[in-house]
Amino acid sequence: MKREIKFRGKRVDKGDWVFGLYCGETNNGCYCLIGNAETHGKTGCHVYPETVGQYTGLKDMNGKDIYEGDKLFRQSGFYTVTWSESYCGFMKDNGHGGVLSLNDCESEIIGNIHDNPELLEDH
Repeated sequence: MKREIKFRGKRVDKGDWVFGLYCGETNNGCYCLIGNAETHGKTGCHVYPETVGQYTGLKDMNGKDIYEGDKLFRQSGFYTVTWSESYCGFMKDNGHGGVLSLNDCESEIIGNIHDNPELLEDH
């Protein structure tokens, strides 16, 4: 099975989310994403670097792609999707020192850390 590698980021000019391949820094210090024919063509666009997140390869219980920075809910609580250098993988962080492997689709995306900062507060 081929792994799909894609990223998302918020555009600097319009504030909407774009999806595509990650470019990195450009000459003026911004990051860019290159879309595909179905989304935004094959041109780069400037995005806020702090909003760039990678697709985990998993979908939530509703079939939505899960990205780094998404906020998830499952019966055991609320989690933020993060990359863990220690575990070399995406994890669900409960914000209280507990992390779980992101290996199931029993969760539901309820927002993300960029559009819904209020979700970072304790529940």
